[in-house]
Amino acid sequence: MWDVIVPDNVTTLGEYAFARCDNLISVDASATNKLDINTSAFYECPKLNYFLSPENIANVGNGAFSACVNLTELELHNVIGSIGYGAFNNCGIMSIKIDSIGGDIQTMAFWNAINLKDVRIGTIAGNIESEAFKCSYSLSNIEIGKGPVKIGSKAFNSSENLKSFIAYDGVLEVADNAFSTYRGRWGYMNYIEYLVERKNLKTVVLPQCVQKIGKEAFVYCTSLHDFSIPQSVSVIGESAFQYCYSMESIDIPNGVTEIPANAFHECTSLKDVSFSNGLETIGEYAFAGCAVGQLKLPLSLKTINNSAFEGCNSLQELRIPSSIENIGKAAFSGCNNLSSIYTYTVEPTTITESTFSTFASATLYVPATS
Repeated sequence: MWDVIVPDNVTTLGEYAFARCDNLISVDASATNKLDINTSAFYECPKLNYFLSPENIANVGNGAFSACVNLTELELHNVIGSIGYGAFNNCGIMSIKIDSIGGDIQTMAFWNAINLKDVRIGTIAGNIESEAFKCSYSLSNIEIGKGPVKIGSKAFNSSENLKSFIAYDGVLEVADNAFSTYRGRWGYMNYIEYLVERKNLKTVVLPQCVQKIGKEAFVYCTSLHDFSIPQSVSVIGESAFQYCYSMESIDIPNGVTEIPANAFHECTSLKDVSFSNGLETIGEYAFAGCAVGQLKLPLSLKTINNSAFEGCNSLQELRIPSSIENIGKAAFSGCNNLSSIYTYTVEPTTITESTFSTFASATLYVPATS
């Protein structure tokens, strides 16, 4: 069997329909209007290098093109349902273009697609599920016109060459650990997973409809530089941008009331931070180790927690609003170059002996009526 032409009256390719057809080279399915490609339909067809898609595909089933090592390019039109678990596992594709996906890109859909570099998708109505692109080691660029609704946890785990992710519309949530990457090893009794540096991701574009950026979503993305938090965001998770060493500026959206613990911890190039007027709480170590030179905190701010700005060695000027109620231990400890502190509270805010410890000297400016 060398070449297959799917007749126009065929609507389903059943499970394992062409699995392990060692001499199958090409499949032309363009004559049929809608085709359902079931589980492992083309599993381990080592010579398959060409698939001409119909206008509509009901679903791309679990493992449908798994281990098709010579299928290097693929263009699909309208996938009405989902792209299933392991659909392109160990597949040889280098690029894929999909006009639309009505469902999800399911877990492990592109697992170990080690040659995959470019993904172009018009729209995704569902989600990119957890670890969908796991171990796609060559993956470099993803561009999506609209969607997904949610970028799942560890969606690009161990795809460490990812350089850019662009989504123009439709994303509502970036889940916990969405862009962080991990490796693992077996311990004595269990499998131990540990965080590793994502060195190559420089550009992430998210649309102005994202509502939540989850815990550790971009942790240790050390080259992330071209990024803006959409103004639609109201929730930022703990350690969301921790160790993003290349991030230089950020605007906190108006809907964010709390910047949680470690959110921007050790963002060592972060010089400019613009705070929203709805912000009430800054968590522990939220900006510790950053490079901010001036801090004008918003009039809505009530609490600065322990070590929130600890070790900000470039900080020279600090303005504390009249709304402040609590400043925690070591909040500004190690801000060695702090020289001017302006406080607008008439009644002094209670602090501890460590709140402003370890800097040489500073001038404190207070209201005339205090």
